[in-house]
Amino acid sequence: MKTATATQTRPFRPTVALAHVTDDAGRTLLLKVRDSHTWVLPGGSVVPGESAADAVAYHLRHALRLPLRPDRRTSWGLSTKIPDDPRRGWLVLYPCGTLSAEEINRISLPEVAVPKILAFTFAEPTELRRRLRSDHLTLLAQAGACA
Repeated sequence: MKTATATQTRPFRPTVALAHVTDDAGRTLLLKVRDSHTWVLPGGSVVPGESAADAVAYHLRHALRLPLRPDRRTSWGLSTKIPDDPRRGWLVLYPCGTLSAEEINRISLPEVAVPKILAFTFAEPTELRRRLRSDHLTLLAQAGACA
């Protein structure tokens, strides 16, 4: 007698790897991106076959020309961008070090016809609550990196 076996598949949850980068004064690097009313942490999507750590290093290198390597993951959670969507993705936060004034001066936004990143800034820990996207703020709070 043959029995059928059921295969279960987990729902796809995209992953976004984010970087916590600071300056010498302890301020956090934030990006202003097109189609967003708030500032976000640098980072980007993880493609199949890539680790989240490799993804964050790639996005720092290509988006800001920063050759930084992430440290161990400090916090993770679900994106709140689409709260009721069961496919909403994972967010993973990696500390990526402190930039000197010289390194900050070398940050270069990509020159493209329709830029995704419009600007960057560094924000004091006390400013993060009013400037940063809420799910990114939650990750920083879990990591003990904001007031």
